[in-house]
Amino acid sequence: MSGNLQSTDLDEWDEIGEEVHRVSEDVTKLISKLNSVPKAEWQDEHERADRAMNELQDVLEERMFKEHGDDASTKTFYRN
Repeated sequence: MSGNLQSTDLDEWDEIGEEVHRVSEDVTKLISKLNSVPKAEWQDEHERADRAMNELQDVLEERMFKEHGDDASTKTFYRN
């Protein structure tokens, strides 16, 4: 960590990563329940939300690596 950079410990980053995954899973569950709603009604909003979540993950991951360098892991926000 450098200078006056506010830091979040790695356990907190793991919790944040878990919440991000939970939100993504909840959105996936919601989409599977929208079968009776025409896709044209919600597709654009879903795509915007998906892009926003991806951007959030990128920003959070970048911050985590700024704080913790080699101790951080891409698996916190991106799991396969």
